[in-house]
Amino acid sequence: MGVMSLVLGGNSPVETASWGPSFSDQQNSWTKKNGDFLMTLDAGACANYRIWRFDLKLSPAVHYNITKNFIYHTETAHLEQGTDVVPVSVSDKPLRWFFSMTAGLSFRF
Repeated sequence: MGVMSLVLGGNSPVETASWGPSFSDQQNSWTKKNGDFLMTLDAGACANYRIWRFDLKLSPAVHYNITKNFIYHTETAHLEQGTDVVPVSVSDKPLRWFFSMTAGLSFRF
């Protein structure tokens, strides 16, 4: 089944990793959001376990992002003293697959 959702907010914060001699190699990564609307194809199941008047619920699901509006962006750079930061490589990969797991507890009366 296809689901259309509105996603509020902006890009994720930038995460930085450094390595090498005096940490001169650096990689920045973040998730860019290209639009506010998200459309997915979803498949999932729900397992219920009843104990007296309580229900325990567990629902795993897999989602395929049709709209390609989330992009995982990485930039790798080599830093040298006295020079500007020049990216060595730039990569953009659309995030297509999501997995979700929800759990619940309900009481019957």
